[in-house]
Amino acid sequence: MFALPQSALADLAHGHTATASSQENANFPPGNAVDGNTTTRWSSLFQDNQWWKVDLGSTQQVNEVVINWEAAYASQYKIQTSTDGTTFTTQATVNITTSGTQDTTFATVNARYVRILGVTRGTPYGISFWEVSVYGPSSPNPGGGSSGPLPNGFKDVPVFQGLAAPTVVKFAPFPDTRVFVGLKTGVVEEFDSLTDTTPTMVADLRTNTHNFWDRGLLGLAVDPQWPARPYIYVSYTFDAAIGGTAPRWGTAGADSDGCPTPPGATTNGCVVSGRLSRLTINPATNQMTNETVLVNDWCQQFPSHSMGDVRFGPDGALYMTAGEGASFNYADYGQTGNPCNDPGTTGGVEQLPSAEGGSLRAQSMRRASGSPLR
Repeated sequence: MFALPQSALADLAHGHTATASSQENANFPPGNAVDGNTTTRWSSLFQDNQWWKVDLGSTQQVNEVVINWEAAYASQYKIQTSTDGTTFTTQATVNITTSGTQDTTFATVNARYVRILGVTRGTPYGISFWEVSVYGPSSPNPGGGSSGPLPNGFKDVPVFQGLAAPTVVKFAPFPDTRVFVGLKTGVVEEFDSLTDTTPTMVADLRTNTHNFWDRGLLGLAVDPQWPARPYIYVSYTFDAAIGGTAPRWGTAGADSDGCPTPPGATTNGCVVSGRLSRLTINPATNQMTNETVLVNDWCQQFPSHSMGDVRFGPDGALYMTAGEGASFNYADYGQTGNPCNDPGTTGGVEQLPSAEGGSLRAQSMRRASGSPLR
């Protein structure tokens, strides 16, 4: 007796006819993506705007597509459906920065055909995936999504889509329905409510933000007295040394930045700093009118353990966390050049036991007892 796994029994696409705009060669046909074998795959020609399509055999209710991307992934792709195989409607536009399993849900629609349109490639190769699974209300995903089964009564439904590396979501105080989303790139977006599908760009801090590895815009808080006090507060990696001018390592207005060699990201490090800023927002337009830098500190030598979260406490005070920007390759106490000019040097060099650089920036043993900051 041959038994299919539960996931295959629920998968509306499993074993059905698949076609594509192209295939790299005879070893990678479209049918490989619905054969239930995660060691076979479909791969397109090395071009953008390549598509793959599956015929579900009859019209079905569909609300979820799971794609297991090979290393040659699409950095942007559209999930489209059709009842006749000719006219397709886009149900979701997805932006990703890596391969692997991507689980996308959307409002239930009737469809016989499901198409994956790879708008742009994430690599110089084509686009390729090991397997595509399609689910609906009558055939739910037994895994409950890529993170595992959900508790009874819960459902994983996308609210905002097409955002580039969102890192933080904050709601305006009730009864205001606005939602603010911070992107790692340094952009802050605003949605009028959870049903708004078109965001307003509140602030574009990409020139100031060093978006590289752990670095970027990572914290956001809405003033508790919004909109009477029309402020949001952000913490981000500032692309310059403390007191310097951005951009030091990146490109003005770019979504992502780098670190050249020399100095090398993990060799000597591209030294940056951190910022806590108050953004003044015009509530009528939801756009920033001014950035006030409250703190420019947190020297960071290496690209890990960068900025952190920003929150208001019940006492009304604003609290913030940040990392130390130390190396993750060795026990770093500031011995690699000490570009942050940390104290505790001996003869101008950080040496144990007096060193206070590197990882020791996170907690000084010499700080006053009970003090959260050194």
